[in-house]
Amino acid sequence: MKITIASIAILFTLSLSCLVFGFGFKGTFFSIDPDVVYVANAISFIQTQQIHYTDHPGTPAIILISAALAPVRIYTKIILHINFVDWAFNHYDFLIFYVRIIFTGLFALSTYIFLYSINYKKFSWAKTILTLLILSSFSAFLRLSVSISPESILYLTTSIWIWIYESKIRLRNFLLGLIAGLAFATKFTGLFLVIASVLTGGVYSLIGTVVGFFAGIFPVLSKYNSLISWTLSLAKGTGVHGGGSQTIFDLGVYFESFKSLIYQEPGLIIMFILFLFKKRSKVGLVIIFGILLFAKFPLSYYQTSNFLLLAYIFMSTYPEYSKIVKSCILTIFLFLGILNISGYLLNIDKQVSGTSNLEMYIANHPAKIATYWAWGRTKDFSLLWARTWAGGLYKGHTEGAKLFDFDPNSNEDIFEKCWDKIYLLDQLISDFNNKYENKYRYFVTSIPDSGNMNLIESDHCI
Repeated sequence: MKITIASIAILFTLSLSCLVFGFGFKGTFFSIDPDVVYVANAISFIQTQQIHYTDHPGTPAIILISAALAPVRIYTKIILHINFVDWAFNHYDFLIFYVRIIFTGLFALSTYIFLYSINYKKFSWAKTILTLLILSSFSAFLRLSVSISPESILYLTTSIWIWIYESKIRLRNFLLGLIAGLAFATKFTGLFLVIASVLTGGVYSLIGTVVGFFAGIFPVLSKYNSLISWTLSLAKGTGVHGGGSQTIFDLGVYFESFKSLIYQEPGLIIMFILFLFKKRSKVGLVIIFGILLFAKFPLSYYQTSNFLLLAYIFMSTYPEYSKIVKSCILTIFLFLGILNISGYLLNIDKQVSGTSNLEMYIANHPAKIATYWAWGRTKDFSLLWARTWAGGLYKGHTEGAKLFDFDPNSNEDIFEKCWDKIYLLDQLISDFNNKYENKYRYFVTSIPDSGNMNLIESDHCI
């Protein structure tokens, strides 16, 4: 059974990730948020033993990345005899590519553990296939196969938690709490994994949670005020990242957010409804409450842990349904899963090929003076942007390129600075022209097949 499940997990992972790795280094910056931020902070942690990204903080993910970079550090020290940080940022595309491979491996491992837990008592092809379809129906899930994100660690920790919960191993209650604490340290959206652990294992789980949480945030423990501040901003705010109206609960905003969740995650809602008609466990009720609470934020990935736990609970009750209901469930999730997978693959192909084309265009059109970036899925922008989240490390590696925040209503005049190239998204070109076309001479080139990027060139400094 283990070999069969491992093979399924590996093949499933390869089918989702081969497009990304097929483009090599040139396409690896197709996803930069939060990927490059986490890798930059891992390098900062290696160099200074400090993590500067301390809001919602993903500290266990950063520690894991820094540990995964050990072979590269050994290579640069023993073989190349050069400083690791200098080498890392001169080869940032390789480093991101390498860490993506590590996280793809974690995705395969997480999938294996999750499927193994579902089939713990007896292997079933029907349950395995349905489980993969359910997972694939979650809009935030498929991208975990190639992204460097805290949700990838949440997938791993939640899968391990489910395996411990199912297996009844020694020190089970303490370990449930320990894993839940690590999940909570990874992202506060793992809160209800903690509550489920304490309800299941009592004091031992509570002790494990405290140990796991403080072990997970230990490198940023001195900056606890940032953690508290982020938590309060989420609790007191609505909208994306709590950045909406500053109120704990706004009924109108909540309904809009919940409608968004229904539209984005029909699979979650179907399991949610079916759960209400079955015998309800304590863990299940906790997760239902968690889904309702985090529905105040219109971001599907906030539901990652809740979705995984609900999928596990749903699959544990699946054999109790009649054949007709089972057939309906399979048909619905077959449709949702295939729809999501096809959409994901098309989107990934477009983003990775666009990034690759843009990188080649940049290489063929080097700047003579300086390049300004507002945003872009490229190595140059990633180095600049990640630096702002990693304490300003590696400033020497971004000479000749600078960030700028284009605001059409600002009094700032970008032509008062020296540059000869600006890369700007399509949606900003109109505002740029309205602000500057009657004042200065410049040329705009739409870069083909680049993900809606444009090059603005000027000789005002020559």
